[in-house]
Amino acid sequence: LNILAAWPSAKILGVTATPQRLDGRGLGSVFSAMVCGPTCADLIAEKWLAPYPYLAPPPKADLSGVRKLGGDYVTDQLAAAMDKPVITGDAVLHVQQYLSGRPVIVFCVRVDHAENVAKQFQAAGITAASVDGTMDRTTRRDRIGGLANGKYQVLTSCALISEGLDIPSVSGIVLLRPTQSLSLHLQQIGRALRPKSDGSRAIILDHVGNVMRHGLPDAPRQWSLD
Repeated sequence: LNILAAWPSAKILGVTATPQRLDGRGLGSVFSAMVCGPTCADLIAEKWLAPYPYLAPPPKADLSGVRKLGGDYVTDQLAAAMDKPVITGDAVLHVQQYLSGRPVIVFCVRVDHAENVAKQFQAAGITAASVDGTMDRTTRRDRIGGLANGKYQVLTSCALISEGLDIPSVSGIVLLRPTQSLSLHLQQIGRALRPKSDGSRAIILDHVGNVMRHGLPDAPRQWSLD
């Protein structure tokens, strides 16, 4: 706001794929008009994004005791509910079944959750590593780059690569983080929708039922500044 006040005559342009806030407040206090670009369905049809099958087995996590704060689940309680071998084991089996040998990102709740999930993939004979914001830049670059160059097949992530990161080689994602945020949900899925050089589809494995909360990524949506 200080920057805007310093340049009162400036034109303000906001660019986002998900113009929605978790708290439900609109963006009309900052922007006066919205120009909607092509939809996700349009971009898939025109081959700017990859088509996908969306696979969502019945979730095994019990979230009935997990509180919400600021519109989304409380992280510590959510991690306790999700970080269970039986839940991760299903994800490992489905990666082996649907994404064998192809680069995968697994979205987790917390750093220790991501580390534990990576260990369970390793125990199954899959090259895997975790990445998070506490790591130094060299380590982060090595692990993210390792997903692109074949060093790792699976990269587990905690709040680091859900948005704004482009790894064209990613063939699929696994959702192990339930969220009430439509924006976060779509950003996570978007990491796999970059068109593949071989024309293959992106594979979405939703083990937390986010699709039941938010719908498919190319479902029609009415965006509004309100």
